[in-house]
Amino acid sequence: MPEQQGQRILSPMTRPARSHAPRHWRPADAHLYAAWGVVLLAFALSIAWLLTKGPTGPWRWFDSAFILLISLMSVFSAARRLPAQNIVPAALIILGTSALAIATFAYYVSDPSSNSKVGFNDSFGPSILNSNDKRLLPWQLPFLILAMTLSSRETTRLILRPWRREKNYGLWLLGISTLLVMFICVAMEPFAIKVADWWKWQRDTANADSWHGAPWWAFACWLTLVLVVYWFAGPWLIVKRPLSMIPDLSPVGVWLLLLVYFTLGNITKIAEGLWQAVIAAVVAAIPVCFMAWRGWKLSQPPVTPAPAPASSSEAA
Repeated sequence: MPEQQGQRILSPMTRPARSHAPRHWRPADAHLYAAWGVVLLAFALSIAWLLTKGPTGPWRWFDSAFILLISLMSVFSAARRLPAQNIVPAALIILGTSALAIATFAYYVSDPSSNSKVGFNDSFGPSILNSNDKRLLPWQLPFLILAMTLSSRETTRLILRPWRREKNYGLWLLGISTLLVMFICVAMEPFAIKVADWWKWQRDTANADSWHGAPWWAFACWLTLVLVVYWFAGPWLIVKRPLSMIPDLSPVGVWLLLLVYFTLGNITKIAEGLWQAVIAAVVAAIPVCFMAWRGWKLSQPPVTPAPAPASSSEAA
C-alpha cells in the first residue's frame, strides 16, 4: 500500500525486547517527607515532655510511639533501595531473631532477686513473654533493634560508597555497621538505666567497672546480638539490581535521630555524670555524618552544563 511504503517493518529479530522485570514500588519523595513529619512529631513530643516533666505520665506512650515509628522509618528508607521481597523478609528476620535472642537471654540470666543479673523493669512497657516473675521480652525492644541495625547498615553503605568495589568490602560493611550500632548503645545504655528506667544490668554498681550502670559484658552481649542479626538478615539486604543507584540520606537521618534522642535524654541527668555519654555521642556523630555526607556527595550524578545559546551570526 502506498501509505505503508515509507514505514519500516521490524522483524522479530530486530524488534526491541520488552522488559519482563517486575516493577517494584519505591517510596516517592512526597511520601518520604510525610513519613519524616510523623516521626519528627513523635520525637518532638517525647523529648519535650522528657525535658520538661521527666519520664512520667504520658511520656511512656510518646516514647513507645517514637520507637515504633522510627523502626518503620528505617524500613521505609531502606525500601527506596531494596525491593519489597528483600526488605520485608529482612525486617521480619531482624525482629524474630532479636526477639528470640533477647527472650532466651532473659530467661536464663534474668533474676530480680540477684544483684548481678539483668532485669527488665515495668516502666519499659508491656512484655510479650513472661516466665513467673521474669519479664522476658518488652515489645519495644525488637523494634528498637530493627531501627538500630537497619539504619546502621544503610548508613555504612553510604560511608563506603567510594570503596564499594574493594575486595574486602563485605567485611568492612559488617564491621562498620556493627560499630555504628555500638555507638548508639553507648548512648542508649545510660539512657535506659538512669533516665528511662528500662532495665537494670546489676543492682549494685558502686564497686563494679561499668558504663553508668552497664557492665562491660553488657556491650559484649549487644555485640553478639548484632552479629547474629546481621548473619541471618544480611543475605536479604543484598540485591543485584537495586531500585535506585543514587542513595539518599534517609538512613543517616534515622541513625542520627536515634543518637540524638538518647543524648537529649542523657542531658536531663547530666549532673549525675552522664556528660560523658553526651560527649561520646557527639564525638561519634560528627565523623559518621561527615563520611556519610561525603559518600552521598560522591554518588551524585555529574551535572551537565546547559548548552550555550547560539549567537545571531551562527544562526545566520
